[in-house]
Amino acid sequence: PPPVREAASWLWGCPTFVHVALGGAANLCSATGTLAWMPSLLQRRYGMSPGEAGTWLSLVFVWGGAATVLGGAATDRAYRATGRLSWYARMPAAVVASAVPFGVGMCLAPGAAGCVSLFLVPTLAANFWNGPTKALVQGLVPPAMRATAGSVLEVANGVVGGLGPYGCGTVASALEARGRTPAQALARALIGVQVLMLWGAAHLWHAGSHADADTRRRREREQQERAEAAA
Repeated sequence: PPPVREAASWLWGCPTFVHVALGGAANLCSATGTLAWMPSLLQRRYGMSPGEAGTWLSLVFVWGGAATVLGGAATDRAYRATGRLSWYARMPAAVVASAVPFGVGMCLAPGAAGCVSLFLVPTLAANFWNGPTKALVQGLVPPAMRATAGSVLEVANGVVGGLGPYGCGTVASALEARGRTPAQALARALIGVQVLMLWGAAHLWHAGSHADADTRRRREREQQERAEAAA
C-alpha cells in the first residue's frame, strides 16, 4: 500500500474528494445539531414531555433508514441509465437543498404535529446523501488507497459534524442572553443549522462536476502501474 503521505497528496489533489468531504461535514454538522436539539424544541415550544418528544421523533427516525437505501438505489439507477458518476453527488445535493425550506418551516410551525411532520423531510435528506457519496469516494482512488480515503472522510465528517450540537447550543444561548425566550432562541438557532445544508449541497454539486474526470485519472494511474509492472 502507498504511504499515508502519498495517499494524502492524492486525495488533496482530487477536487471531487475535497468537495465531498466539505459537503459531508456541513451536512453532518446540520444533522447532528438538529438531532441533538429537536427534543428540546418540542418541549420548549410545544410543551411536550420528554417521553412524548421521544415517541414522536422515534417514528420519524424509523424512516431515516429507508432513505439510506433509497439514496443508494436511486443514484445507482441514474448511473446505469446515463453512465455519469456525477449522479452520486448531484442527486444527493438536490435532495439536501430541497429539504432546507422544510427544515426552516419545522422551526416556525405553529403546532407540534406540523413541526414533526416537516422534520421528516430533513431527516430523509440527512440519510439520503451518505451512501452515494461514500460509494463515489471509493471509486475515486486506487484500491490500495481506499481504506485511507474512507478513514479520512470519516474523520473529516466526524470532527466537523460533532460541532453541530455545540454550535447550535452556543447560538441559542447567545440569543437568549439578548432577550429571546428559550423557545425563540432555540428555534432561530435551528434555522441557522438548516441553512447550513445549503453549503453542504453546494459542495456536493461541485463534486459532481469533477467526478468523471477524477475517476478517469484514477483509471489512467492504474493502467500506468500495470504497464510498469509488466515491463
